[in-house]
Amino acid sequence: MNVSVLNLDCGNLSSIYNALKHLNLNVDLTFDKEKINNSDAIVLPGNGNFGHVMSFLKTKGIDDLLHENLIIKKKPFLGICIGFQILFSSSMENDIMTKGLNFFDGNLTKIIDKNNTDNFSLPHIGWNNIEITQSKSILKKIGNDLDFYFMHSFINNDIKNPYASSICEYGEKFVSSIEKENITAIQFHPEKSHETGINLLKEWVKNCVKN
Repeated sequence: MNVSVLNLDCGNLSSIYNALKHLNLNVDLTFDKEKINNSDAIVLPGNGNFGHVMSFLKTKGIDDLLHENLIIKKKPFLGICIGFQILFSSSMENDIMTKGLNFFDGNLTKIIDKNNTDNFSLPHIGWNNIEITQSKSILKKIGNDLDFYFMHSFINNDIKNPYASSICEYGEKFVSSIEKENITAIQFHPEKSHETGINLLKEWVKNCVKN
């Protein structure tokens, strides 16, 4: 399977690239439109500022290319961290609203510590348990009690989103993954989540081949 990992000029690209190569996939780290169009699947990973990433996508014309490949062609897609966030309508970073790709309704806001915990800090960095909320989620294939590694400060807290497949709690409850048809997107980092993360990537690849 040929996979395009989008090089968004932001952090944490090598880990997911190496993880996918470990699964014996043909992986291109690229923003070349021809390579992306000819790939079998697309991965959009990384840590970064929502506004910076959206500006980069628009400058390169990749926002329209993603719409064509994901929404029209229904190509398998995995979004990780910022690749999860930009699928939503907008985000409020630095008190500035930036429009996202709007593939899913909803906004990103800064995490609020609603429980007034003593050890709360941002960004949210570390391991957290997720609660699977979709019976047909690919997460179900790897277990029911799952911990993943997170690194972020902004969330979509609409846990009643019909496409939310898992939720997590840090300060407040938030959507930790969404799944709809060809699109899988996760707030956490499978490439930093040891065996559980690799197992998730394996299930995503199986799902790509099946579809």
